[in-house]
Amino acid sequence: MTAFMSPRAAEPPRLPGSYKSFESRSTDWMADAACRHPSVDVRLFHSDSLARIAEAKAICVEFCPVRERCLEYALVRDEPDGVWGGLTPEARAAVKAARAGAVS
Repeated sequence: MTAFMSPRAAEPPRLPGSYKSFESRSTDWMADAACRHPSVDVRLFHSDSLARIAEAKAICVEFCPVRERCLEYALVRDEPDGVWGGLTPEARAAVKAARAGAVS
């Protein structure tokens, strides 16, 4: 499965305590996402099946060179569904809550 990995892109600049980086507004990184590879079933990332969700998360964590950008994008957009950046909507809500608490 590693054959489809693209080189890891440089991480986007981030402000301390903020998830609103400039790179999060651009979608150019999406072309390099592991979920966009023809061998990956994109339905995994929008499933109710715990097994399929686990598989989607594993693809993100193990193979995606743009996982951080994807997560930041989902956080900025308040993406309500699916696995983005290796996290479910509930996990993303926890990240946002933790970041909000750290800034307060």
